[in-house]
Amino acid sequence: MKKITILSLTILTLLLTNCGSNSEPPKDLLKYSVIEEDISDTPLKTQVSMNILLEDIENVTEEKLEILLNYLYNQQISRKGFKHHDHPNTILIYAYVTKEKSDAGMGQWVAMISKMYDDTKPDFDISETQFNSLTATEQEKWGLTQKQRQKIWDKIIYAERNAQKEADKKHPLDKPGITQDDMIKNGKVMEKFKIKYEDDIAKEYKIEQSIIDSVGLEGVIGGWSFPK
Repeated sequence: MKKITILSLTILTLLLTNCGSNSEPPKDLLKYSVIEEDISDTPLKTQVSMNILLEDIENVTEEKLEILLNYLYNQQISRKGFKHHDHPNTILIYAYVTKEKSDAGMGQWVAMISKMYDDTKPDFDISETQFNSLTATEQEKWGLTQKQRQKIWDKIIYAERNAQKEADKKHPLDKPGITQDDMIKNGKVMEKFKIKYEDDIAKEYKIEQSIIDSVGLEGVIGGWSFPK
Protein backbone atom coordinates (compact mmCIF):
# COMPACT_ATOMS: atom_id res chain seq x y z
CA MET A 1 0.00 0.00 0.00
CA LYS A 2 2.85 2.35 0.79
CA LYS A 3 4.40 1.77 -2.65
CA ILE A 4 1.09 2.53 -4.35
CA THR A 5 0.75 5.78 -2.39
CA ILE A 6 4.25 6.94 -3.34
CA LEU A 7 3.62 6.06 -7.00
CA SER A 8 0.30 7.92 -7.00
CA LEU A 9 1.92 10.99 -5.51
CA THR A 10 4.70 10.85 -8.09
CA ILE A 11 2.19 10.66 -10.97
CA LEU A 12 0.14 13.50 -9.50
CA THR A 13 3.25 15.65 -9.15
CA LEU A 14 4.20 15.00 -12.78
CA LEU A 15 0.71 15.82 -13.99
CA LEU A 16 0.64 19.07 -12.04
CA THR A 17 4.08 20.00 -13.32
CA ASN A 18 3.09 19.34 -16.93
CA CYS A 19 -0.14 21.30 -16.57
CA GLY A 20 1.79 24.25 -15.22
CA SER A 21 4.30 24.17 -18.05
CA ASN A 22 1.52 24.08 -20.66
CA SER A 23 -0.59 26.84 -19.15
CA GLU A 24 2.11 29.28 -18.09
CA PRO A 25 3.96 31.03 -20.91
CA PRO A 26 7.75 30.63 -20.87
CA LYS A 27 9.85 33.54 -19.73
CA ASP A 28 10.61 36.15 -22.44
CA LEU A 29 8.09 34.60 -24.84
CA LEU A 30 8.02 36.48 -28.14
CA LYS A 31 5.03 38.82 -28.45
CA TYR A 32 2.52 37.84 -31.10
CA SER A 33 -1.06 38.27 -32.25
CA VAL A 34 -3.32 35.82 -34.05
CA ILE A 35 -4.06 36.90 -37.63
CA GLU A 36 -6.25 33.98 -38.60
CA GLU A 37 -7.52 30.73 -37.13
CA ASP A 38 -9.34 27.94 -38.92
CA ILE A 39 -10.84 24.77 -37.40
CA SER A 40 -11.91 21.68 -39.32
CA ASP A 41 -13.53 18.73 -37.52
CA THR A 42 -14.07 15.54 -39.55
CA PRO A 43 -14.01 11.80 -38.76
CA LEU A 44 -10.49 11.55 -40.21
CA LYS A 45 -8.95 14.56 -38.52
CA THR A 46 -9.66 17.48 -36.27
CA GLN A 47 -7.42 20.26 -37.52
CA VAL A 48 -6.47 23.63 -36.10
CA SER A 49 -4.64 26.05 -38.42
CA MET A 50 -3.25 29.37 -37.22
CA ASN A 51 -1.39 32.31 -38.72
CA ILE A 52 0.32 34.50 -36.14
CA LEU A 53 2.06 37.86 -36.48
CA LEU A 54 5.36 38.42 -34.63
CA GLU A 55 5.29 41.81 -32.91
CA ASP A 56 8.85 42.26 -31.61
CA ILE A 57 10.94 41.46 -34.66
CA GLU A 58 14.15 42.86 -33.17
CA ASN A 59 14.13 40.10 -30.52
CA VAL A 60 13.52 37.18 -32.88
CA THR A 61 15.96 34.29 -32.79
CA GLU A 62 15.59 30.71 -34.02
CA GLU A 63 15.53 29.47 -30.43
CA LYS A 64 12.79 31.92 -29.41
CA LEU A 65 10.73 31.04 -32.47
CA GLU A 66 10.90 27.36 -31.55
CA ILE A 67 9.93 28.10 -27.95
CA LEU A 68 6.96 30.22 -29.06
CA LEU A 69 5.62 27.73 -31.59
CA ASN A 70 6.01 24.79 -29.23
CA TYR A 71 4.14 26.75 -26.57
CA LEU A 72 1.30 27.50 -29.01
CA TYR A 73 1.32 23.90 -30.20
CA ASN A 74 0.93 22.60 -26.65
CA GLN A 75 -2.01 24.95 -26.14
CA GLN A 76 -3.78 23.80 -29.29
CA ILE A 77 -3.16 20.07 -28.88
CA SER A 78 -4.84 20.27 -25.45
CA ARG A 79 -8.06 21.89 -26.75
CA LYS A 80 -11.33 20.05 -26.19
CA GLY A 81 -14.94 20.29 -27.29
CA PHE A 82 -14.74 18.69 -30.73
CA LYS A 83 -17.22 16.23 -32.19
CA HIS A 84 -14.99 13.61 -33.78
CA HIS A 85 -11.90 13.61 -31.56
CA ASP A 86 -11.11 14.46 -27.95
CA HIS A 87 -8.28 16.77 -29.06
CA PRO A 88 -6.99 18.06 -32.40
CA ASN A 89 -4.83 15.49 -34.17
CA THR A 90 -3.62 17.91 -36.84
CA ILE A 91 -1.97 21.24 -35.97
CA LEU A 92 -0.58 23.84 -38.38
CA ILE A 93 0.85 27.07 -36.95
CA TYR A 94 2.66 29.62 -39.13
CA ALA A 95 4.57 32.67 -37.86
CA TYR A 96 4.86 35.73 -40.12
CA VAL A 97 6.81 38.97 -39.77
CA THR A 98 4.20 41.08 -41.63
CA LYS A 99 0.47 40.73 -42.18
CA GLU A 100 1.05 41.35 -45.89
CA LYS A 101 3.10 38.16 -46.15
CA SER A 102 0.36 36.21 -44.41
CA ASP A 103 -2.38 37.70 -46.60
CA ALA A 104 -0.43 37.01 -49.80
CA GLY A 105 -0.85 33.27 -49.33
CA MET A 106 2.56 32.57 -50.85
CA GLY A 107 4.02 30.57 -47.98
CA GLN A 108 6.23 33.41 -46.74
CA TRP A 109 6.25 32.30 -43.11
CA VAL A 110 9.43 32.70 -41.08
CA ALA A 111 8.78 29.63 -38.92
CA MET A 112 6.13 26.93 -38.62
CA ILE A 113 5.21 23.93 -36.54
CA SER A 114 3.04 21.11 -37.81
CA LYS A 115 1.66 17.75 -36.83
CA MET A 116 -0.36 15.66 -39.25
CA TYR A 117 -3.00 13.25 -37.95
CA ASP A 118 -0.69 10.25 -38.41
CA ASP A 119 2.43 11.90 -36.94
CA THR A 120 3.62 10.97 -33.47
CA LYS A 121 5.26 14.34 -32.76
CA PRO A 122 5.30 17.87 -34.21
CA ASP A 123 7.81 19.09 -36.77
CA PHE A 124 9.38 22.57 -36.43
CA ASP A 125 10.86 24.38 -39.42
CA ILE A 126 12.56 27.71 -40.17
CA SER A 127 12.47 29.49 -43.54
CA GLU A 128 16.07 30.62 -44.04
CA THR A 129 14.96 33.12 -46.69
CA GLN A 130 12.45 34.83 -44.42
CA PHE A 131 14.67 34.57 -41.34
CA ASN A 132 17.63 36.16 -43.12
CA SER A 133 15.40 38.97 -44.39
CA LEU A 134 14.96 40.12 -40.77
CA THR A 135 18.56 41.38 -40.64
CA ALA A 136 18.89 42.52 -44.26
CA THR A 137 20.02 46.15 -44.63
CA GLU A 138 18.76 48.51 -47.31
CA GLN A 139 21.25 49.32 -50.05
CA GLU A 140 21.35 50.86 -53.50
CA LYS A 141 21.80 48.57 -56.50
CA TRP A 142 21.90 49.26 -60.25
CA GLY A 143 21.34 52.95 -59.51
CA LEU A 144 18.06 52.19 -57.73
CA THR A 145 17.19 52.54 -54.05
CA GLN A 146 15.65 49.55 -52.30
CA LYS A 147 12.27 51.28 -52.22
CA GLN A 148 12.47 51.77 -55.99
CA ARG A 149 13.44 48.13 -56.49
CA GLN A 150 10.57 46.98 -54.30
CA LYS A 151 8.15 49.03 -56.39
CA ILE A 152 9.60 47.39 -59.49
CA TRP A 153 9.18 44.01 -57.77
CA ASP A 154 5.47 44.76 -57.24
CA LYS A 155 5.11 45.72 -60.90
CA ILE A 156 6.86 42.49 -61.97
CA ILE A 157 4.37 40.43 -59.95
CA TYR A 158 1.42 42.38 -61.38
CA ALA A 159 2.86 41.90 -64.87
CA GLU A 160 2.99 38.12 -64.38
CA ARG A 161 -0.55 38.02 -63.01
CA ASN A 162 -1.95 40.15 -65.84
CA ALA A 163 -0.08 38.11 -68.43
CA GLN A 164 -1.58 34.93 -66.98
CA LYS A 165 -5.07 36.46 -67.12
CA GLU A 166 -4.58 37.26 -70.81
CA ALA A 167 -3.37 33.72 -71.47
CA ASP A 168 -6.32 32.21 -69.61
CA LYS A 169 -8.74 34.28 -71.69
CA LYS A 170 -7.30 33.03 -74.98
CA HIS A 171 -6.55 29.46 -73.89
CA PRO A 172 -8.41 28.66 -70.62
CA LEU A 173 -7.12 25.77 -68.57
CA ASP A 174 -10.14 25.48 -66.29
CA LYS A 175 -12.16 23.49 -68.81
CA PRO A 176 -12.69 19.74 -69.01
CA GLY A 177 -10.44 17.71 -71.25
CA ILE A 178 -7.50 20.11 -71.52
CA THR A 179 -4.54 18.77 -73.49
CA GLN A 180 -0.80 19.33 -73.43
CA ASP A 181 -1.27 21.50 -76.53
CA ASP A 182 -3.68 23.74 -74.56
CA MET A 183 -1.08 24.16 -71.84
CA ILE A 184 1.68 24.98 -74.35
CA LYS A 185 -0.51 27.60 -76.06
CA ASN A 186 -1.43 29.12 -72.71
CA GLY A 187 2.24 29.29 -71.71
CA LYS A 188 3.27 30.97 -74.96
CA VAL A 189 0.62 33.67 -74.67
CA MET A 190 1.51 34.22 -71.03
CA GLU A 191 5.19 34.67 -71.90
CA LYS A 192 4.33 37.04 -74.78
CA PHE A 193 2.35 39.38 -72.53
CA LYS A 194 4.86 39.08 -69.69
CA ILE A 195 7.63 40.34 -72.01
CA LYS A 196 5.39 43.20 -73.16
CA TYR A 197 4.50 44.29 -69.61
CA GLU A 198 8.09 44.01 -68.38
CA ASP A 199 9.24 46.09 -71.35
CA ASP A 200 6.83 48.81 -70.17
CA ILE A 201 8.43 48.65 -66.70
CA ALA A 202 11.92 48.94 -68.19
CA LYS A 203 10.87 52.01 -70.18
CA GLU A 204 9.23 53.61 -67.14
CA TYR A 205 12.39 53.30 -65.04
CA LYS A 206 14.83 53.61 -67.98
CA ILE A 207 16.55 50.33 -67.13
CA GLU A 208 17.59 47.22 -69.06
CA GLN A 209 15.63 43.96 -69.04
CA SER A 210 18.57 42.35 -67.23
CA ILE A 211 17.92 44.64 -64.25
CA ILE A 212 14.24 43.62 -64.27
CA ASP A 213 15.40 40.00 -64.04
CA SER A 214 17.87 40.84 -61.26
CA VAL A 215 15.23 42.66 -59.20
CA GLY A 216 12.87 39.72 -59.63
CA LEU A 217 15.56 37.36 -58.34
CA GLU A 218 16.39 39.71 -55.48
CA GLY A 219 12.75 39.79 -54.43
CA VAL A 220 12.56 35.99 -54.32
CA ILE A 221 15.87 35.52 -52.48
CA GLY A 222 15.16 38.44 -50.14
CA GLY A 223 11.70 37.16 -49.22
CA TRP A 224 9.94 40.38 -50.25
CA SER A 225 6.19 40.63 -49.73
CA PHE A 226 3.96 39.77 -52.67
CA PRO A 227 1.51 42.57 -53.49
CA LYS A 228 -2.21 41.90 -53.30
